[in-house]
Amino acid sequence: MAGPGRAAIKSVLVPEAHALGMLAAIRSLGRAGYRVHAASPRGDAIGFASRFCAAKAVCPAYDSPRYVDWVRGYVAEQAIGAIVPGGAFLLAIEPCFEDFRHLLPIAQDRHLVYRAFSKADIYEAFRAAPVTLGLLDHHPPSLVIDRDAPPPSRQDTASLGEVLYLKADARHGAPGAEDLLLGPLTPSEAIAAVQPALRSYRKVLLQGGVTGRQAGVTLLMDQRGEVLARNCFVDLHLEPTRRGTMSLRRT
Repeated sequence: MAGPGRAAIKSVLVPEAHALGMLAAIRSLGRAGYRVHAASPRGDAIGFASRFCAAKAVCPAYDSPRYVDWVRGYVAEQAIGAIVPGGAFLLAIEPCFEDFRHLLPIAQDRHLVYRAFSKADIYEAFRAAPVTLGLLDHHPPSLVIDRDAPPPSRQDTASLGEVLYLKADARHGAPGAEDLLLGPLTPSEAIAAVQPALRSYRKVLLQGGVTGRQAGVTLLMDQRGEVLARNCFVDLHLEPTRRGTMSLRRT
C-alpha cells in the first residue's frame, strides 16, 4: 500500500466488504500483515467470511445521514490508519472529503477524484484539453446536457447518429441515486427521455452508438509511476449490454 509505512498504518478499513474487488483487497492486505477491518451495510457481505478479516462491522447505508458520523467514530475508536475506498464510500464522504483524504491511498485532489466518477465530466475535460493530445480521436460523438441549459435541438441530436444512448452519473443525482443508462434509442426517443432524466440528475450525457469491440488496459503503478502489474481485456459481448464490459471479457 502506498503512503505511510506498514508499521504506521497497522489497521486498515475496507468499507465495501460485499464487493468482490474488496474481497481481493481484504485477502491481499491480510497476507501482507495488516489488521483488516471489513465494513458493509449488508450483514452477509462476502468479505466478512474471509479468514483475513480481523474485524467486521455492519454500518449504516452509504446514503444514510448517519454514515459519515459512523465512519468518523469507527476510525477514531479502532485507530484506523488507512481506508481502501470504493465508489459508494467516496460518494458518501464527498461533502467532507478533506477530512478523510489523509487516510486514502489515492489522489489528494478532490477535483481529480470526483471527476473520475462522471462520464459527463470526463468528456468535458477531454473537450477542454489541447486538441493535439487526441483525446477525442476515438471517442463516440457526445453531447453534455445541463439541467439549466436549453434542451438539445433535433439538429444537435441528429448529429450524434441514428442509434443513441443516454447516460447519467450517480454523483449528479440525488443521494442514493444510481448511474443511468438508457438505450439503444432513436433520436426522437432520446429527445423525449432527456427532460425526465434531468429531473433526477443535474446533467446527462447523450452519445452516439459505435460499432466494434471495447478494449482496455488497467495499470497498477507505484508512487514513482513504475508499472507493477497490468491487465489487458477485450469485451466479448455480441450486443450492447447494461451489465458492463467486465461481465464478459477475454484478458
